[in-house]
Amino acid sequence: MIKKFISLSPIFIFILAIINNKIIYDGTLAGIKLILFTVIPTLFPFILISDIMVALNTTDKISFLLNPLTRILHLSSPCGYAIITGFLCGYPIGAKSCADLVKSGRISESEGNYMLSFVNNASPAFLSSYIAVSLLHGMINPAYIFLVCYASAFITALIICPFYRKASSVSAHTVTGTAPANQDSNTYFSIDKTFLSSIRTLIRISSYILLFSILCEFLKYFSDIIPKILLSGLFEITTGTYFISICTIPFSTKLLLIIFFTMFGGLSAMFQTYSMISDSNLSLKWYVAGKITAALVSLPLTIIFIC
Repeated sequence: MIKKFISLSPIFIFILAIINNKIIYDGTLAGIKLILFTVIPTLFPFILISDIMVALNTTDKISFLLNPLTRILHLSSPCGYAIITGFLCGYPIGAKSCADLVKSGRISESEGNYMLSFVNNASPAFLSSYIAVSLLHGMINPAYIFLVCYASAFITALIICPFYRKASSVSAHTVTGTAPANQDSNTYFSIDKTFLSSIRTLIRISSYILLFSILCEFLKYFSDIIPKILLSGLFEITTGTYFISICTIPFSTKLLLIIFFTMFGGLSAMFQTYSMISDSNLSLKWYVAGKITAALVSLPLTIIFIC
């Protein structure tokens, strides 16, 4: 499905450019602003640090902090690193960490697939500054938004855990716990190669942000509120939640939809995740199943703790 979308999206954008070039211009401009003022300052440092830590095999120095949680979820200790980065750094750093740990031999593919279902989340900075302050104007304490969003992710992990254990019992569940034996981190580490790898990752993420910024710009021409809300939230969480925040609907409904689409992540985050795991043998199906589950779980939690 993703490959088909990628192949058809340039044709769709080309048709838009012919019909109304302003859509392309405004969408590209909005995407560039998002990349320059949000993505690069907030994501690139974490991408680079993550690449360096994986290359030097120093992820265990952080992973041990979550050993109690990884035991509950039947995961090996190195998985704690992906959980930490996925919850603190925002989309799609959690997926990148999963792929990096699998490719380096520190965790198994079944563990990587399982973690894809719950580690990719919006960062605390996004939830507090953008959702709580910019969109909800400080009407909701950010602590409650953290509680709902991260509790939804944790409950999703518990719901999907039995499926992971079943899948891992069928496949070869071999966890090395260290990098491959023939790899000497001091010998093979190169800051230049790591820096270029981080740049390539940033370019891939930025490309999808630009694509979906153009598609979201097209939605501004929709007159019906419901299609605009659903499609914008489905495409990209930043633009989608903004559309929801300015709609004339009850505040409780607005809040439910904002948190729902924040937990779902949107197709933009899905495509970014796909680009992070495409060379690691991890399956996007686990990510999709996890995000749908987390979005649904967030609804009753929002009603209980916030509405």
